[in-house]
Amino acid sequence: MMHVLLWVVLAQAAGPWVLMSSITRMQCQGAACGPLSGHPTPQRHRVQTFATAERCLRVREALRQRVDEATAPLNAFVEARTPALVIQTRTMFVCEPESEPTTEEQ
Repeated sequence: MMHVLLWVVLAQAAGPWVLMSSITRMQCQGAACGPLSGHPTPQRHRVQTFATAERCLRVREALRQRVDEATAPLNAFVEARTPALVIQTRTMFVCEPESEPTTEEQ
């Protein structure tokens, strides 16, 4: 229900919309994970601007699937080589109204 409500609110909001990526590198020992030392967390980047929230959300979903497919084998490879210390890269995509300042602009 919450997902549908969020979709309705975003679809009715005026554009333009910006697709932002947020990349986090984590080091994990067992179930305990934390930011990888020496890497600012998270790293945010502007990906693309869209006229509508609906278009932004569609592209976001497509990119999310591609990134998950691409990073899963790499994360598994690193985990197999160093089972005591696992380093993972996690990428999130978020659609935001253009009017909101990003961390790059602050």
